[in-house]
Amino acid sequence: MACMFMRHGEKTKSMALIDEAVVELRRRHGVERPIEFIHSAVENAKPLVETIKWKSGGRAIQMPVPCRPARAESLALRFLRDSFRQRNEHGAGLRLAGELVDLSNKTGRTRTRRDDMHRVAEANKAYVHFRKA
Repeated sequence: MACMFMRHGEKTKSMALIDEAVVELRRRHGVERPIEFIHSAVENAKPLVETIKWKSGGRAIQMPVPCRPARAESLALRFLRDSFRQRNEHGAGLRLAGELVDLSNKTGRTRTRRDDMHRVAEANKAYVHFRKA
């Protein structure tokens, strides 16, 4: 998680950001076990399916495929990173804690991106038969 949030190779700043978010979760939101809370929030952000581009008959289609667990976790952390950076609160730890609380309530930008990915896959489920077994 620290490597995903890192900018310009500054891992210590990324670790400090996560520590600040843990403190905010305990202080403002009353979370007893913040590490388990973070894990469950990331689980809520993991997509189950994604779409890949597939050329068929001279046109490109979006073919839905199931997400591998490692890919799903990577996408969830990427969605979380992009979403908390767009929030308007003052302080990165506060923004991350707020996004994690929203994610545990199954709301927020991160969950919206996951739901949008599922919606696109649902709309293109007619193209599943192009997938090789």
